[in-house]
Amino acid sequence: MFPPAEDLRVPEKPKPGLEVLFSREAGERHDNAVEAWGEALAAQVGRQCRFWREQGMPLPFDCPPPEEERETPSQDARPGLSGHNGERR
Repeated sequence: MFPPAEDLRVPEKPKPGLEVLFSREAGERHDNAVEAWGEALAAQVGRQCRFWREQGMPLPFDCPPPEEERETPSQDARPGLSGHNGERR
């Protein structure tokens, strides 16, 4: 089975609006959008990598596991930090 054809399309990176200069919340929303964009790209590349590996393509690196098999670190695994913006607890 082929990976989704949509994986061959590179989504546009979120661009910040002027509001990020004046609003912390707008900046955080933009940061979250960029993070989601990067995660989606990583998932796309992972699907393509695993597909081509399964087709027998020799790869000089390992492919990332599917999203459902990845371990996600809990907030408790990052002592002293409360969130993605690095604020101290």
